[in-house]
Amino acid sequence: MTSRILDLASLLLADSRSDEMRQYETILWVNILKALNAQLMYRQQVRSSVNGDDVLNFLLLNANLPRSVSCCIAEIAGCINALPNHDSLPEEIVKLETYVQAINTRQTTQAQLREILDDLQNKLGELHDQISNNWFKQGIAE
Repeated sequence: MTSRILDLASLLLADSRSDEMRQYETILWVNILKALNAQLMYRQQVRSSVNGDDVLNFLLLNANLPRSVSCCIAEIAGCINALPNHDSLPEEIVKLETYVQAINTRQTTQAQLREILDDLQNKLGELHDQISNNWFKQGIAE
């Protein structure tokens, strides 16, 4: 869910946004943090005023925030490694973790960021399919 919210929120970084939109940008980012129950942790760890790049990095990369993409991927990895017959799934999760850690919101344009977040959604969907096929659809195919 966080990656989908970030995908939509990345529109707020568009260079073509109106001056009126820029005026309310901080309020919008604060509300995104509130929606994900992350405002307090953000203020404690980032210790600066709320801005789009910092919020995006925090919600993507913070390992301590349970709603961050990185934390969720790490939790998935821990659960998968605890299950039997996990085959090549840990390798796929490492690739996904590496992909997320390589995202640098400060050096990407809004269009590039949208593409990166769309690609992240696709990779998460592929991981879902692999998990589903590995544990839930085995008996159906036979």
